[in-house]
Amino acid sequence: MKVGWRWSSVRQVGGKRSFAVALVVASFVVAPSALADGWLPHPADATWTYQWADSVNSPAPTTEQVTVKDTKGGTFTLAWTTVGQNNPPDAVSTTGQVAFQETNAGLVNTDWTSNAPPPAWPVLCGTPAS
Repeated sequence: MKVGWRWSSVRQVGGKRSFAVALVVASFVVAPSALADGWLPHPADATWTYQWADSVNSPAPTTEQVTVKDTKGGTFTLAWTTVGQNNPPDAVSTTGQVAFQETNAGLVNTDWTSNAPPPAWPVLCGTPAS
């Protein structure tokens, strides 16, 4: 099966409307890594906070501070912590880092580290086979 793009097929299918649709689709295909800036901003030295809660496992609101720890070319590392965020005593305590590589296909997660989740939380990954 041959996959490809032919400009002549755009003209045959419907003129200006088809061209406009093709242009919109191409904009998402050409630069998906640029779209990451919209939902995961990462300018050097940026810092922001967000608050979350889980109605089942962590009903107390938890505020985390996220910092862009490092940027090099198309890679960046985000670090997060609850330390110093004036969380209530029953809020979750977290700290960690996540690294990304921007590619033509979008963001690729290249590393992730964190403290362990609370012992009562459900296991998200099975035990590795020996």
